[in-house]
Amino acid sequence: MSTLLLLRHGQAAFGADHYDQLSPMGHAQAEATGRFIADRGWSFDTVLCGPRQRQQATAAGVLAQLPAAGGVPLRTLTALDEFADSAALLAVARERAGGITLAGSERMRHYMATVQAWADGRVEIAQVPSAQAFQREAGEWLQGLMADGRAGQRVLAVTSAGTISALVCAVLGLPPSRMADFMSGIHNAALTEIVFNRERCSLRHFNGAGHLDTGLLTLM
Repeated sequence: MSTLLLLRHGQAAFGADHYDQLSPMGHAQAEATGRFIADRGWSFDTVLCGPRQRQQATAAGVLAQLPAAGGVPLRTLTALDEFADSAALLAVARERAGGITLAGSERMRHYMATVQAWADGRVEIAQVPSAQAFQREAGEWLQGLMADGRAGQRVLAVTSAGTISALVCAVLGLPPSRMADFMSGIHNAALTEIVFNRERCSLRHFNGAGHLDTGLLTLM
């Protein structure tokens, strides 16, 4: 069996004018994850990353902790991109809340309600694919990886909560509406593992954050 290790990016600047950047906490989470991987002697045949700045910076922080920068070049794939920018989702959340200013726990509550409405197909967001289309694209990428046919390959992919959730739903045969359930609980820099061969794939573990100290556990 081959292994796909999915890593969610570190904490970004949620709610800031420019979300797509790692916070100091996010950088610390990436470095801690890299040390965890190095301590276990894990190596990868392929290292992939989404195109967002927070994804790229997380991958760089991890690889910097590995011997000889991991020994494998980093490849950027649009298939590992997030489905939407948080600013676009927050704008829709404010609109759905009647245009009021959202802050703190209320902002997060309305944000996740908007994600669920998108996953259910009740809300369309400009320049954002439907949940069904997003999950289908993620599943097709995984099928392409399975079709590669090389036995025993190890792949590290740095991406975002939406992509990880779409892949988990695809593996488990769940509808797109379930993506929001997984997204709401994925920790920053958490590890999710999928094992696969040409014929089948299975979820080995989801949202592993045991490599992070309690002070490094965040969700957004």
